[in-house]
Amino acid sequence: MKYVFSINTCESGASLGELKFGYFLPRSAFTTKYHVSPYQCAIECHLRIQRCKSFNYRRSALSCQLCEEDSGPGGKNLQPNDGSIHSNIDTWKHLPIGHCNSINCSRTERCDSSKKAGETNCVPTECPFAELKLGMTIEPSNETVVRTKARRRCKSHDMERAPSNSCDMGYMNISLGGLLFCIKSYSNRTTFDKAMEICESEKAKLLIITNGDQIADLNAYLLNDWTYAGISDKQEEGTWVGWDGAVVEPLWYPREPSGTIAENCGFIASNKSGLLDNPCNNNYYFICSKTYYVVH
Repeated sequence: MKYVFSINTCESGASLGELKFGYFLPRSAFTTKYHVSPYQCAIECHLRIQRCKSFNYRRSALSCQLCEEDSGPGGKNLQPNDGSIHSNIDTWKHLPIGHCNSINCSRTERCDSSKKAGETNCVPTECPFAELKLGMTIEPSNETVVRTKARRRCKSHDMERAPSNSCDMGYMNISLGGLLFCIKSYSNRTTFDKAMEICESEKAKLLIITNGDQIADLNAYLLNDWTYAGISDKQEEGTWVGWDGAVVEPLWYPREPSGTIAENCGFIASNKSGLLDNPCNNNYYFICSKTYYVVH
């Protein structure tokens, strides 16, 4: 059974915020904030009130994802995940953001509460089309983003990078289950072996996703459905390994894996809370990863 709690703050006049433990909102995040509390996350969301309607909070990583949608009637848009907390921003009232409570900046801007009333309070922030999500290839700089067949110019002033670390050109940081990964997501589909080759050609590895926290975090950003999870049991039926040969114990979706010897590669579907298996010669999307490190 999942629970909904409200929390008080020590700020004078600040109201309760409703936190729904054990749930997250998939396919809606547009940026991530690191080393924050749920209360600080609510403030960051409210400063972008035209765009931010809710947030996912990861307790293990002390990070939150700001989302463009809310949980929907009765929470119908939410998916279960034990390590997540979800909150709609409209349950937070009278946050200590000064005159920004009465200023509605555009979807591409964030209200700067440090500025005095009458000054230019709205400053450019995240990309207007939410381009910096998985499923888009970033090349050759972070200003040019390719979304499917459409090319749009976008300069992000507020896209956070992992603290004190940086990724190679074309790669972006993302927090997955308490680890920060440098990843590059491809919008073209290919087979499992070809995806491995492409990643190797970039001195990278196919991203391995196995546990529920990682699946939940990835699904919050995932635009491309049916993405390889970087694991297979091609060498020995029933023994699932990553590219390094290490045996893994994935979190499978109910009644999976189901393909016996015909389906030897794991993949992620954006509306599923666990992995599924299918033939490795199917053409799916894929994600390359160069490194990861623990969020401190």
